[in-house]
Amino acid sequence: MEVTRVTGVRPVHWLPAHSTVQQIIATKNVALQTLFVV
Repeated sequence: MEVTRVTGVRPVHWLPAHSTVQQIIATKNVALQTLFVV
């Protein structure tokens, strides 16, 4: 990510936000799969 590029350190304190993003993406993927199945 850009933050890692600038600081050179993994933004550990950003992990919760990153997890939330992953959950949102996962939810969207499930929704897309459901649409394709239907």
